[in-house]
Amino acid sequence: MELLTHRHNILFALALASCLLMSQFFLGCKRSETPEVHPLDRAIKLYSAGALPDASREITRRLGQELDAATRRDALLLAARIELAMGDFEGAISRLDELGEPPPELEFDTHYLLAKSLVLAGELDRASERIASLETSSELPDSFSWRDLLSALYFYQSGDCTEATLKASSLALVSVGLLRSESLYIVGLCAMRTGNWDEAVSSFALALEELPTGHERYESLLSAGRASEMLNTPLAAIDFYIGAIREVSNVFMPQMDEAAIRDLVEALLLKEQSADVLRSVLERYGNSFPADVAVFSLCRLLVLAGDSDEATETIRGFAERFPESYLVKAVADLEESLNLGLVGNASRIGLIAPLTGDLAFFGEHVLWGVEAALRDHYAASGASISLIVKDSEGEPDKAFQSFVSLAMDSNVIAIVGPVSSKSLDAVSELADEYRMPVFSPSACGPGILGRSDFVFRNCVPLWTQAATIAEFAVRRLKLRRIAVLMPEKQYGLLLADSFITAATSAGAEIVFVKSYAAEGMDFGEVLSGLCLLEPDGVFIADNAAKVAVIAPQILCSNIHDAVLLGWDGWNSPETLASALGELEGAFFVTTKLPDDDSEEASSLRSAIMAEHGADVSPLLKQSYDATTQVCRALFEGAFYRQILRDRMLTTTHPGNLGEYDFTDSGQATRSMQILTIANGRIINVCRIVPMRPVPPPAEILTEKSEPLR
Repeated sequence: MELLTHRHNILFALALASCLLMSQFFLGCKRSETPEVHPLDRAIKLYSAGALPDASREITRRLGQELDAATRRDALLLAARIELAMGDFEGAISRLDELGEPPPELEFDTHYLLAKSLVLAGELDRASERIASLETSSELPDSFSWRDLLSALYFYQSGDCTEATLKASSLALVSVGLLRSESLYIVGLCAMRTGNWDEAVSSFALALEELPTGHERYESLLSAGRASEMLNTPLAAIDFYIGAIREVSNVFMPQMDEAAIRDLVEALLLKEQSADVLRSVLERYGNSFPADVAVFSLCRLLVLAGDSDEATETIRGFAERFPESYLVKAVADLEESLNLGLVGNASRIGLIAPLTGDLAFFGEHVLWGVEAALRDHYAASGASISLIVKDSEGEPDKAFQSFVSLAMDSNVIAIVGPVSSKSLDAVSELADEYRMPVFSPSACGPGILGRSDFVFRNCVPLWTQAATIAEFAVRRLKLRRIAVLMPEKQYGLLLADSFITAATSAGAEIVFVKSYAAEGMDFGEVLSGLCLLEPDGVFIADNAAKVAVIAPQILCSNIHDAVLLGWDGWNSPETLASALGELEGAFFVTTKLPDDDSEEASSLRSAIMAEHGADVSPLLKQSYDATTQVCRALFEGAFYRQILRDRMLTTTHPGNLGEYDFTDSGQATRSMQILTIANGRIINVCRIVPMRPVPPPAEILTEKSEPLR
């Protein structure tokens, strides 16, 4: 009888004492009473059928019961075999150590299992001793071959693929059955490690003809899939990956779970595969995964080829064919967009910005950021995306007209801009009608977001900045009596109102609130009486230029111990340079560090300086980031407007100003930096995340009897 160690199949039952109890049935004998069922019978059947998790649970249950010595020995050996098959090497070692010295008829079987488990668990010293102790038995003519197989596996685990391949290949040539398959499995592992993809696929494919269910079969399927990807044979890769998905439940600790392997298959199909490949997947997999992804990808190819009619026909009836697919909603959105004529060859991005007029400075920086992002995307991917520029002249009506012109072009997949809040407000409701994703890098006015599912902005609103520094001041700096100074400008009101709301909510008392004319330079009257209130903090809701004027006058007003607090508008080292002494110990929040030396930031700064002779502004970086996210989504397969919009909401985006996500309302959320001024330098204190979503001022003001003046 061939040893079960080498076959991993039902013959193991014959090696157990249960064979004697069952033999009468094989001989056709009949008994009047119900035959006794051996305690391990169910576990053996489950194991033989390849139901490894169920077999593991059953044998564990049996081991928890009272068993005679012989049955317990058989149970431990079966448990070790099941755990080794599943890839639980430590578990198998533990079972075999508990088993102790086996009887002579099971000696080679037990020692082989232990040696293999030790090799795979990485206990190579102990494994080497165990392999050396295995001796050829006259009753087991193939034991020498199995010992050679262990040696090949040992060399592979030791990193010697040359010796491992030599031994395993030699065995594969002269062996049959499981011994041949396990030899080919080791050859495949070595081929993967050395990058020999052809040999890896060939070896694993042959090994899979005999490998039983479990860890080795799973590893073969997954590795063969990866090697097939490297060989650019997507159909073969998909077939292997689907096999690995079916096997993953039989593995103790799989490299990748089912969801992760499905992601590999989806990524393969959503790449620009040929229509023939996609149709072959449909033919092979019918109404099950990954045929649903193939339908979606085929539709994408047809859209990009300009064949919208066939694309519509391809996805018709998708929900009935694939009712459980995660793509049902996406396909329904695509079908509706196709019917509305809003889907084309997604190769263009629109820009709406004020390139002339009073806001031209801002529009110019947005344009530079967009152009730089498109240039960098082309350099990295080779994918060319056209830019269509529309000058809004800073006028909402012109922004509206520009939007309609861009939205009616089915090849435009997204729009960067508008820049001003009024212009963004003018187009926000149209965004839904045309399903056009709109990304504003700067429009931070309240009440704009939430009116359209397609409007995004990646700037941090003033009220979020003010609330962040307020909470830092109260919770971290323990400030309790705070004064607020603000210019008679809209941004000053927004900042002051948000700061006061957040500070009072955190437990501080606002002891002084004063506004001043934006053009003023003498703040003596504004500051009169402030020193008598003895504030321990002063929030200045103004920009760096005005702060450099106000800070020295605060000291002249005998306010020496108050901590000055600010927002991103302070982050201009050159402008603050003349007042750094008076600002010693101040804190302010920013979305960008004063010295950003990352490779990407340095490259962008150098390019902008060389081309335009200007520094990189936060606005330029925000427009660069917005454009980069659109380009990345296009490159990853977002081929129409709705799916691009959905991708923005479900992806974390890297950026020059740090990683960020979008809320459901389209607002970017990112961590910010707290900076301080110490020894005449602006330095970083810490990264901080807003403690809770900050409502826009429009909502804050409705809670007050009247707005601050």
